[in-house]
Amino acid sequence: GKFFVLHKQLDGGKWTDALETAKQLDQNDFERTPVLLFEAAGAHLVQAVPDELRFDALAAVPIEARQFPLAEDADALAHRRTAQGLYGRASDAAAKFGATLAANEASDRALWLALRDGDQKSQALAKLEASMRDPAHSLRRLGLALQYRLKLDLQAVEIEIERQSALTGGKSVVAALARLSIAFTKQGPREVAE
Repeated sequence: GKFFVLHKQLDGGKWTDALETAKQLDQNDFERTPVLLFEAAGAHLVQAVPDELRFDALAAVPIEARQFPLAEDADALAHRRTAQGLYGRASDAAAKFGATLAANEASDRALWLALRDGDQKSQALAKLEASMRDPAHSLRRLGLALQYRLKLDLQAVEIEIERQSALTGGKSVVAALARLSIAFTKQGPREVAE
């Protein structure tokens, strides 16, 4: 029941209520219902996001993650770090249950928040760079890698995008988002079309 309450509060934009609910959760709640980790992380994350972008922050790692507005005052930073830790735990819990998509989503969110944290940025960049050598993560994290100006072999990336598209009959969301990320690096419409 706690999951449904927290989920409905977030879904309904009841940000203060969601935070209060998240603060009341304990380790037993997280062990009984691991998805609460993800929802509690969201309740903390939105506290550092402007009101008009809170639903966007909950939907996915923003396409322009590096520039996405996040408050940086002490209170907001504490919420961001709490959210990061909860997303990391949510990723571990989801992986334990074989929920790869959920584990990846939570892991990417934790990495994004670490990249935006001045105290953790260098370690997060190293983690991002290492993940770009892992086919299980490279296309999914391409947007972050390009935004943080990691040196990449874009020709090899485009070959992998084509391979993933072929394997899925053109239905890979990850490949489509990777293609979009590459399009953002192009100088104009003509270069995108090439």
